[in-house]
Amino acid sequence: MGNENKEKAFTLIELLAVVVLMGLIITMVIPALRNLTYNSEEREYKYHRQLVHEAAKLYTKNFRGELESEDSSCFNIPYQALLQEGLIEEENIRCTGNIILEKRTMDGYDYNYYLTCKDVSGKVLNETDQTVPIFCKGMSGKFKINYSLYKDDGSNRVPYTEGEWAKYIYGEYNASSPYNYPVDYFEYSTDFINWHKMDGYTETYTNYNGNVFVRAIDTGGNYSEAIRHLVRGDSKGPTFTIQSSENGIKEGNLLGITVQDVADSGVGVDLNGNTYSIDGVNFSPISSWNFASNNQGTIYVQDKLGNVEKQEVQIVRACNSSSGNVSPEDITFGKTAWVNGEKVTGTMVDNGALNKTLVPGETFLIPEGYHNGTGKITANHLASNTPATASANQILSGKTGWINGEKITGIMMDATKQSKTLNSGDTYTIKAGYHNGTEVIRVKSVVEQTTGNATADNIPVGMTAWVNGVQIVGTGSDKNTWYQKGVSDGNSRCTAKLTNMEAYFRFINNGIQYQHFNFTIDTSKYTKLRIGDITTKVVDHYIITLNCTGSTSTTMTVDENQTIDIAPYDSITVSIELQKTGMLTNEYLGGRDNPPRINISYMNFE
Repeated sequence: MGNENKEKAFTLIELLAVVVLMGLIITMVIPALRNLTYNSEEREYKYHRQLVHEAAKLYTKNFRGELESEDSSCFNIPYQALLQEGLIEEENIRCTGNIILEKRTMDGYDYNYYLTCKDVSGKVLNETDQTVPIFCKGMSGKFKINYSLYKDDGSNRVPYTEGEWAKYIYGEYNASSPYNYPVDYFEYSTDFINWHKMDGYTETYTNYNGNVFVRAIDTGGNYSEAIRHLVRGDSKGPTFTIQSSENGIKEGNLLGITVQDVADSGVGVDLNGNTYSIDGVNFSPISSWNFASNNQGTIYVQDKLGNVEKQEVQIVRACNSSSGNVSPEDITFGKTAWVNGEKVTGTMVDNGALNKTLVPGETFLIPEGYHNGTGKITANHLASNTPATASANQILSGKTGWINGEKITGIMMDATKQSKTLNSGDTYTIKAGYHNGTEVIRVKSVVEQTTGNATADNIPVGMTAWVNGVQIVGTGSDKNTWYQKGVSDGNSRCTAKLTNMEAYFRFINNGIQYQHFNFTIDTSKYTKLRIGDITTKVVDHYIITLNCTGSTSTTMTVDENQTIDIAPYDSITVSIELQKTGMLTNEYLGGRDNPPRINISYMNFE
């Protein structure tokens, strides 16, 4: 009865069966759960990459102008740039890498993703197995520079506030290119036109007051945005001059020195502050001091930043002048000297280097005053004052003259001769050389060349002849009468040369016929007579007889081509007789156009 109340228990076999069944269920459920989790992570990554794609498209749209202006076929967008631009937010996934845009042949771009993404636990959801192309052009994006400015306060470097004055200003720069390229170098400019490459990543600015622009360039040739500083650097001391009052000399062995014309190109000088010093340590507003004779000192002047400039002062002698006799006109203008305790300012004219060029005949008075010894008085070259064109053969022999600064002796011949008289038809050649203007070349007048004593009745009627410069028209007998009388009736006188004398005759009887004519010549001026060739017509014989009178008298018969000495005679009468034998025909009787005749080619009296 007791056993009937006990519960029934599982047997060992049943327990083993349950364990086996549960194992089977677990082996089926766990892989499914695993697949469910994997699919969820993959979907989340794909969703995130879709967000990255849309962000990249928006980023590309923002830089459309830059893309279209470049000639590159691909562009690199860093994933980090999308985060910096606020185009994407990360929650459960963290990514690094780049998105590459490749330009298609048609309008548009292909987007390729080189991303490595992990979840918050660090589990890798996607890892690129490709290398990002390095030839793709980076896009400007937010390529920015980080920098820090410092100044030197004399012992330490402390932060610098832009716009304040400092002796030295230091800039330190760093940047990270978003285009997957390392930064190559930094450069700066003061005008945004001329850029200067930095040595490293730092630059020192001093003695410059104005804007400085800085930018970075990566190895891909991308430029960062330029940043601007306003720096005021000044490490130079002021400029100044020292003026000696010289008034202290009167009062003793002291010389007054005063600082003047203080100027500073940088921060400036506080003339009311601790600006001046004579030992370089104790600066005060005092700008004048008295120095003793033969004393030496150094004057220091500092600006508001403590930059110091100095000048040495050497007092050679600072004592009272005791004696002297120099006066103002003995000292060059503006210069000073102490004489008998008084300061004298010179009035002597300072001519310096006086230069003057003189032409021949000109004089110049050197002005009174000081000349520094380098001035010159120059005589103009004679050639410039004696321009001429003659040559030696154009100047009379033995005469001299100056031509273009050179003395020339003439070689022209003196060709002056005595005057000369010409007969008609003669010529005279003027010789080369100088003629003094007194020579006269004269042609004999017609009167001189036609002397004679013939009258109109000695000349056949209608014929003309020139006698003593007058043309005479003949009124003598006509040719028939001329035939009877011959060329002379015994009264004519002829002189000099008779040429082509021709006599015409008419024989009127049979038998021996003859005719004669004669003429008388004054031979007192002549010594010889020559008779030329003789020709006759209708004449058998001729006789030429000379009746000579003078200191002695004689009669001679002559023939042609004979020379006779007539020097002893003063006058000669020439007689010509013609003879013809036999009966004369009409031909021999002749006529006006064809009479018997004799012709003597010439009869010269010399």
